[in-house]
Amino acid sequence: MLASGVAAWAVPGLGHGLAGCRRHGLVVGAAVGFLWITGLWVGGLSVIDARPAPLGQRSWFVAQAGVGPSCLLECAHTRMRQDGHPPAMALGRGRDVGTLLLASAGLLNLMAVADAMLRAGTRRRGAQGSAAADKGDA
Repeated sequence: MLASGVAAWAVPGLGHGLAGCRRHGLVVGAAVGFLWITGLWVGGLSVIDARPAPLGQRSWFVAQAGVGPSCLLECAHTRMRQDGHPPAMALGRGRDVGTLLLASAGLLNLMAVADAMLRAGTRRRGAQGSAAADKGDA
């Protein structure tokens, strides 16, 4: 059950695949992936920023971190800033829209993580229940 949750956080849709719900996993992966990639395309890498408020947008990053790759990109973003090569900053509405799309992807993925864990737990309990029923029939 925990493995499905971690997999669903790291790669959207993978947790459902591990729980045996491949079609549902494809739909979740496509929806979260579309929001996440579109957010990066519109706003650029600079919309993923875990720095405190005056320079960054930590409160938005909390929602964006619902998708595992956002955390990896923030690590790369931090390293680029430390090396003196910050990514190009998106300005105006592009930054706002990109931030909202990434936050939406993160929150949607957190719901998908919970669903994948629930489905994996239900499947595991169902398998144990049917094994017990088979044992009782013998």
